[in-house]
This record gives sequence, structure tokens and C-alpha cells, in this order.
Amino acid sequence: MKKNLIVSVAIFLKDIEDHGFKVWTQVREEEGALYGKWEFPGGKIETGESPEDACRREVHEEVGIMLPSAEKLVLFKYQDYMAPNKNICLYVFISNFKNLPAAKGQWLDISYNEKSTPYEGKIPPINHVIIDELAVYIKKQHAAGLVNLLWQP
Repeated sequence: MKKNLIVSVAIFLKDIEDHGFKVWTQVREEEGALYGKWEFPGGKIETGESPEDACRREVHEEVGIMLPSAEKLVLFKYQDYMAPNKNICLYVFISNFKNLPAAKGQWLDISYNEKSTPYEGKIPPINHVIIDELAVYIKKQHAAGLVNLLWQP
């Protein structure tokens, strides 16, 4: 029987421009199928914890920073997917917080045309789906001049 997991992740965005934007990732250091892949900070939601609270906690645990309480996390999407031995329900939050430690990760360039294609084999398969959908969404928001409204309270 497959295990069911509910997970929250944070996608940090910067340099949103006419050709694309950047997302922050870190190398997965835990052993397993995703070892060495670049992924977004996040993890399991604990009992009694909201998806946003879990996201903030996981960022603190994995990245070593406390997101300021005023820092808005926007729920971009809810994604179900089936991994080989588990079913995962994934809450995907986006943020424009940029003060991330360089030693803990790197910024990946995402073009609106290529989307996640340049990172084939370097990121988990589900992240291709998420990045590709995010690229379409951010491109539309940017073209309409609305992207900065995402971060307003």
C-alpha cells in the first residue's frame, strides 16, 4: 500500500523580466531517488500545522532563515502526484523574498520559452510540471503589469 504525504514547498522568485525569471533551489542531500537533484525547500506538513506554517518551518529548517512574518507566501497551486512508493499532495507557495544564503542554494534561470527544459535530469520530474505552469502564469502576470500585486497584503 502506498503512503500518503501532504507537503508544502516554497518557490522563491526574483528578476521577473520580459524574457523570464529566476527560481531558487537547493541540492537534496537526503539519500534516495532524488539525491543530488535541485529542488525547492519544503517538506511534510505536521499534524495541526497549516500548509503555510509548514512551508515557513521547512524554509527555516532547510535554508536556515526565518521568513519575516510580513513576508507574503502566495499559494500558487495544489498538486497531486504519485511517486513510485507514495501519493503526494503538494502545496506550492511562491514568494519574492530574495535574501537567501548563497551557500545553501542557487538561482536557476527560467525562460518563458524553454521553461524547465534546460534542467532535465537535474530537478525532480514534478518540478518540471510546476515550473512550466509557473512560467506561463508569471509571463501573463508580468505582461499585464500585475506581478507586483501578488506580493501586496
